[in-house]
Amino acid sequence: MTPQEISENFRQRGIRADSGCLEWRFNKNPDGYGRVYLSRGKYMLAHRASWVIANGSIPQGLNVCHRCDSRACVEVSHLFLGTQLENIADTISKNRHHKLGSMKFGSENPAAKLTEDQVREIRRSVGSPAKIGQRFHIDRTTVHAIRTLKTWRHVQ
Repeated sequence: MTPQEISENFRQRGIRADSGCLEWRFNKNPDGYGRVYLSRGKYMLAHRASWVIANGSIPQGLNVCHRCDSRACVEVSHLFLGTQLENIADTISKNRHHKLGSMKFGSENPAAKLTEDQVREIRRSVGSPAKIGQRFHIDRTTVHAIRTLKTWRHVQ
């Protein structure tokens, strides 16, 4: 098969949506991303395969991101390359960060042990992380992560 034939065969596996997206109709992973079987039980995400067919390899350290925000979309004009941080920033700028599956941030996350007010109090607290952790029933490493903005970054 020529590269042109491969590309056309790939495109036929999508269906055009009103949004202009070319939605992948076949195998999808649990997060809703299309996936293409390669061999020996290995898959490639369909939007990444679409990028490779159209543009060649994906540079190390870059993601193939969606402008359209449709995980199943393989329309090349809806895709762009970006770092993980750029992809996250894009997600947040479009206010999609709370819509990613069941992911919830801060006290909205059912697994959260703290509230935003408690996080602010931890950041203002003076003393050892171990003592502060005891007060809030969390580990000292969690206190350190909160203070250094490794976690709870959204809390000012």
